[in-house]
Amino acid sequence: MKKLEREQVRVVATLAALLAGGGLVLMFCSPVFGTYLGDAWLSSQMDGMADTSTYCLWHTRNVGNGS
Repeated sequence: MKKLEREQVRVVATLAALLAGGGLVLMFCSPVFGTYLGDAWLSSQMDGMADTSTYCLWHTRNVGNGS
């Protein structure tokens, strides 16, 4: 089995880093993840209650253009 050259290892590592970064961007821009953040924020409020407009702002901000 042939060993990888230093340049080949660098190319593979760069590709892996780019794919991981792209995956993180997709994950954090996901509407499901944004909805989870909004619900987590709501549950952290006193007695799980908050002003509807404030919750909608949080939800819209976290979901973004995913819908």
